[in-house]
Amino acid sequence: MFLKIKGRRKRLIEGQILISVIVPIYNVEQYVEKCIQSIVNQTYKNIQILLIDDGSTDHSGKICDEYAKKDSRIEVVHKRNEGLVRARKEGLNRANGQYIGFVDGDDYIDENMYAEMLRDILSFQADFVHAGYQEERSKIIRGRFSNKNEKCDIRSIKEQFIRDHVMNQNSTMSYSIWSKLFKQELIKKCYRKVPDEQSYGEDMLTLCACIIESDYVYMTKNTYYHYVYRDNSIIHENWTAVVIRLGKLYECLGNLLKEYHLYNELRASLDRWFQICMINNISSAKMARFFVHRYFYPHIFSLEKKEVVLYGAGTIGQDYYAQLSQYQKCRVVAWVDKNALKYKNEYVDIIEPKELKYVRYDIVILAVKEYQMAEEIKAELIEGGISKNKITWSTPKYMSY
Repeated sequence: MFLKIKGRRKRLIEGQILISVIVPIYNVEQYVEKCIQSIVNQTYKNIQILLIDDGSTDHSGKICDEYAKKDSRIEVVHKRNEGLVRARKEGLNRANGQYIGFVDGDDYIDENMYAEMLRDILSFQADFVHAGYQEERSKIIRGRFSNKNEKCDIRSIKEQFIRDHVMNQNSTMSYSIWSKLFKQELIKKCYRKVPDEQSYGEDMLTLCACIIESDYVYMTKNTYYHYVYRDNSIIHENWTAVVIRLGKLYECLGNLLKEYHLYNELRASLDRWFQICMINNISSAKMARFFVHRYFYPHIFSLEKKEVVLYGAGTIGQDYYAQLSQYQKCRVVAWVDKNALKYKNEYVDIIEPKELKYVRYDIVILAVKEYQMAEEIKAELIEGGISKNKITWSTPKYMSY
C-alpha cells in the first residue's frame, strides 16, 4: 500500500510513474502557448504531453511544433478536423502513462497540479481524482470546488453517486474530464463508449461511465485548473439546435445506463435532469417569444414600500426584474450593470454604476449567483460611495419544475 511507503522511497516510486496529458487543439493560437508552457512547467517531470492538432487553420499547429523541438516529452499529432471526441480518442490511443489527464488548448494549469493529484490518487488508492477549477471571465475569477477533501467508497452506492454528481447540476463535482486524473485502463475503457459525433456532453457521458466502473473516488477541495472563458468559443444556436443536441445527449445517457443495467433505477433522475436542462438551455437561447424564469429573489416581501436598485442584468438579474416588476408593493427605480451596453434593450434602460449618484433608492439588490462575485461587486460599490448598509445579496432560489 502506498500509504505505508514513506520519504525518499515514496518520492522515487512516484517519480517513476508516467502521466500522459492529452491536449486537443483547434484554432487557439492566442492561448495555446500559455497552455503548453503551464504543462511543461509541472513540478512533476515524468509526463508525456500529447498535443493533438485537430486541423487548425491558424498558427496553433506551428506553435505546437516549435515546443516539440525544445522538449522531448512533447508529441504533436496533426490530423484533419474531426471534432473534440476524435481528437481525445487519438490522444488516448497514443497515451502510455499509467495515469491520464486532459487540458484544453485554451486553458492552463498550476505547476503543482499533477504532482498533487498523483499523490492523492496513490495515497487514497482511488480510480480517479477530482479537483476544483477557476473560471476566468472578463477579469472576474469564479471557483467551483468541493468544500472538503473526501475519499468516496462508491462500490455500493453508484446509483446515488450518479444522482448526486451527474444528474445534479448543483454538484461540486463538475462533469469536466480536465479537472480529473484517471487510471489509464479506466479512462480508455470509458471514453471508448462516447460516440464520435457526441461532442456536446461527452464529458458527462464519460464521468457517468467512470463512476460505474470505479470503486473509489477522491475529491479534493484544492483548485489547479484555470478555465478561460471566451465569448467566441460559444456557438450561438437557435432553439431547434438546442433541443436536438440535448435530445441526443439524453438518448446517449439512457443507452449507457441500459448497458450497465441501471436505467430503471435512474430513469426518473435522468428525466428530471433532462427537463431542467431543456428549460435552462431554451431560456438561454435568445427567443423573444419564449422565456422561462428560473431564479427568484427569496426575500421579496421585505421590499414592501421600498425603492429598489437591481444590480446585474444577466440571467438572474433578468429573472429578478421580471419578478420585482410584478410585485406592486415595491418599485424598481434603476437597473444597473457594469456592462450596461451589452444588455441594452428597447424595453428598459440599464445604466452603469456611476449613474447611481443621480438615483434615490432604499436598497441595492445584487442579482448574481455566487457569494464571491457578490462580495467583489459590493466592494466596488462601497468604493464608489454607496453605503454598505444599503447593499444586500442572498443566494438566488432556483425554480423546480
